[in-house]
Amino acid sequence: MSVSSQVSVEEYLAGDWPPNSQLIDGEVVVQDPALKHQRAVGAIQAELRSWCHGGPGRGEAGLGCNWVIPIGANVYKPDVWWLNEEHVPPDDTVWLRRVPDLAVEVRSPGTWRYDVGVKRERYEAAGLPELWLVDPFEQTFRVLRCSAPAATHFDVEETWSAAVGDEAHTAQLPGWAMPVGLLFR
Repeated sequence: MSVSSQVSVEEYLAGDWPPNSQLIDGEVVVQDPALKHQRAVGAIQAELRSWCHGGPGRGEAGLGCNWVIPIGANVYKPDVWWLNEEHVPPDDTVWLRRVPDLAVEVRSPGTWRYDVGVKRERYEAAGLPELWLVDPFEQTFRVLRCSAPAATHFDVEETWSAAVGDEAHTAQLPGWAMPVGLLFR
């Protein structure tokens, strides 16, 4: 649901917007997540945090937060994010002017079109190394990634399914893997 249009990044960051809102190309969009969405988000975040806490130098995983995307009027709140150790900000950080090293967007009926459309495009143009698009309704886990740090677009795409017992994994998190079915219980 859109609540306002033609808002600048500065206006958005200074404003008092509804919870679960984000700025997408100057439009304030509010997400209204379904229970399936929240369950998948919780499972992914728990698995990533567990991996991060499993050893030194594994970065940080979190929920939401204001990420100022350096293209256009965009402040995204990925459902889950991960930063490698060298990009972890100070504890008092309120918003970040960069993309995470990994962003996860989980399907919510009102905002999925943004996630697979304009947000995906802006993430890619801003240099996001890896994007996970998780669909709890179809029980799929789609991964878009850059094959190398110098890649200018997502040139690797994989889709995993709970129906066939696939396991999610990424080279950014050595040794981390998660059964896709875990997300949809």
